[in-house]
Amino acid sequence: MQDTRNSFLEVFEGPNPGHATRLPDRERLPAYVSADPLPLERLDDLRALVIGTGAVGGPLAVDLARLAPAQIGIVDPGIFKAQSVATQPIQPGEVGCCKAELMARRCKEISPRTRVLYYPGAVQELSLVELAQFNMAILATDNLFAEVESGRHCTALGIPMIQGSVQGETMVVHVRFFGNASADSPCPACGFGRQEWDLFGSEVSFSCEGAAAATPRPEVATQPTMSTSGQCGLAASLVINQVLRATLRLGAPVEDSLLEYCGMTHRSHLSALRRNPDCPCEHRRYELSTARRPLERCSLAELAKQAGPDELLDFTVGEWRWAERGVCECGHEQAVGLFVAPGHELAGHCARCGRPLHCQPFFLHRRIGAACFETIGHRPLHELGAERVDWALVRSGHGGVLFQNPAQENED
Repeated sequence: MQDTRNSFLEVFEGPNPGHATRLPDRERLPAYVSADPLPLERLDDLRALVIGTGAVGGPLAVDLARLAPAQIGIVDPGIFKAQSVATQPIQPGEVGCCKAELMARRCKEISPRTRVLYYPGAVQELSLVELAQFNMAILATDNLFAEVESGRHCTALGIPMIQGSVQGETMVVHVRFFGNASADSPCPACGFGRQEWDLFGSEVSFSCEGAAAATPRPEVATQPTMSTSGQCGLAASLVINQVLRATLRLGAPVEDSLLEYCGMTHRSHLSALRRNPDCPCEHRRYELSTARRPLERCSLAELAKQAGPDELLDFTVGEWRWAERGVCECGHEQAVGLFVAPGHELAGHCARCGRPLHCQPFFLHRRIGAACFETIGHRPLHELGAERVDWALVRSGHGGVLFQNPAQENED
């Protein structure tokens, strides 16, 4: 039994191999007015994640590729529909294509030297380690659940996040820049009012996938973008402008700011974003660290010691779930104490009749509390059923440490 891993796929060629126009080395980039010399090498270090490639995210992903950054990641679980042609940068023949893959290949075609990754699923399915390889995130989705989770993850990892959105009826464009300089930085949920939280609660439903499902998977309905391609393209351009300002440090700092532009009045307004002390989302900062040996060979005690002295809260071992107890078809219930991968059944058997045990959701835990630490803390994870572990999180009262495998293990 192995860990269920959701990870990026890499693109090695564009949609039209052999016919790509090679991008010159930023020869059209202007000599920006600045008090300091502009080291364009900062663009060579830019590793940007684009979440959502619709009417706003699609154009900005393409414009981002024209800057030839070091890395672009594309995340989108959808496919292009016939209605997408009205607002999104696709041709009619591309209806039905996977959004993430098509836009990733288009970015690769524009900038072959850029490493381009894509994930055709929800951003909340990706682990923190997968997201930690980026140093900027761009959010362009109407999915409230994705907004909340993206904000929480970027806060935890200290990744600046820019959000672009439109309000079609009023011709208003919003560009929010979340600096995430500390755990006290604002997140998208800090600005939610009663209406947003009501929508968030009403849109989330838990699908029943049968007994094989380890946990219910939230499904969030999204409304189609009701705007024009021009207004969405304007939002994308303003987002790219903020990317350039932040990366090249042009003008005043843009962190923790909200830029609003109204097309009906041609007026813009800039205001500050602030942390909402009543925000229900967790504002916690994690330190990224490398384990001294492959994680499945480590014990929880070893990871806790490496994390340093602090008030221990709990552990998360990759995508594994901790099965505290199991039940047999004969009705017998017994202690288990093993890790199980999502979607898999327990490896143990009933002590009474010998038949296989089944997971009990109530006794299946994502996090292992400090109470279990005393009994299992000194055993290697692979002895507890976690045969392959990609990451582990040790949370403490102060924050936490996110562990990844040593380099040689990542290359396997």
